[in-house]
Amino acid sequence: CMAFPRYTGNDGVAEFCTRLVEQSGVLLLPSTIYTSELGPTPTDRFRLSYGWQGLDAGLAALEAHLA
Repeated sequence: CMAFPRYTGNDGVAEFCTRLVEQSGVLLLPSTIYTSELGPTPTDRFRLSYGWQGLDAGLAALEAHLA
């Protein structure tokens, strides 16, 4: 499953994703790495992709980082 939540922090989505993976080991992909022929790509979104294996640990690490 995937989701594309909006990031509203002042530092920008790319910086947030970089800091998250470096500090917490959680990988989110910023929308700034994508392009589309259908139209402009939003610059305030990140890709959140998840499966069943390791979901609890990943969500716990994300929650701890945000706290």
